[in-house]
Amino acid sequence: MNISKGLIVGSAVAALGVTAALGGVAIAGTPQATANAPYAQAAAVVKADATVTRAKGVVRVDKVDTGRYCVTIADGIDWTKSVPQATLGPGAKWKGEVRVASGTSGVCGEDPHKLGVYTGINGAYADQPFNVVIP
Repeated sequence: MNISKGLIVGSAVAALGVTAALGGVAIAGTPQATANAPYAQAAAVVKADATVTRAKGVVRVDKVDTGRYCVTIADGIDWTKSVPQATLGPGAKWKGEVRVASGTSGVCGEDPHKLGVYTGINGAYADQPFNVVIP
């Protein structure tokens, strides 16, 4: 291995070590990869802990409380004039539910860049993975 490759590999390992030491704080809630969603203004695949695995036009997702999430949409996207949709994601529990808040939501405050998503099981709030799309 030449010195350049050794430095690159060493830097990558050090960065991973820092991320692991911080408990994944560096990537939790922010997109880890870009989603291929050509007909959507914004879209995201979100785990139950608010980790965003793929996204387009979504800046971050915050888990506010059990089953309550705030999806922060990028500037320039007005989701209030669209029809946002959410579905349960891979690994969701049976009898699960997902809802998208209409208008600005109390859980996310009055910020027009934030969209509320609620998940649950049998009518009670519960953390569930979900996908959200703003066409």
